[in-house]
Amino acid sequence: MNIGFDYDDTYTRDPIAWIQFIKLFQQRGHYVFLTTWRTPSECNDLDVELLEVIDGVYPTSRMAKEKFMAKQGIRIDVWIDDNPWAVTHTMEGWEQ
Repeated sequence: MNIGFDYDDTYTRDPIAWIQFIKLFQQRGHYVFLTTWRTPSECNDLDVELLEVIDGVYPTSRMAKEKFMAKQGIRIDVWIDDNPWAVTHTMEGWEQ
């Protein structure tokens, strides 16, 4: 199973618990990919501990995450994101 995992306001809410989650799912044979609306240059401050365990970092530069990952040839089965809008929509038009 491929899991698309958000950073801001998802991972950052409880990094210790999410690291445990990622490791557990990887031990069970799953892949966890960091998918973020950030641009590549905005990823310089990502948590080092997360970068050591995650299966890949994919900054979408505000593109819809599902479409972006499909272009990378990766089908995400489960999305974990505090903002489900980001999975299917670009940032333009998003209102909190």
